[in-house]
Amino acid sequence: MLGYGYNGFWTSRRIYEISSEYEWTIATAHSVVIDVLLNVGMLGGLFFGITIAMALFQAGRRCLQRRAAGETCVFAFAMFAIISGMFESSFSQPTGFDSFIAACGLF
Repeated sequence: MLGYGYNGFWTSRRIYEISSEYEWTIATAHSVVIDVLLNVGMLGGLFFGITIAMALFQAGRRCLQRRAAGETCVFAFAMFAIISGMFESSFSQPTGFDSFIAACGLF
């Protein structure tokens, strides 16, 4: 319910156990949702989901109101983060390629 703490679930022992069971190296859950739930638990996951929903709503609203290229770009990056996060958890890691692409676009 409370999670394991930031990067607390994916210890070297747990990675070894899971990887040996599935016979390939698994270092993340490959889903931002699952990784967030493992890290911060159900309550943290709820707050994370609310924050993401509010950011997407705000970006979409500004995109439709202002119809500016910058606002559309921010909305596109928010959608990219959500879609990418469904299939890969690298967006939640600050060293991931997805985070790098989003940072480049936002700068």
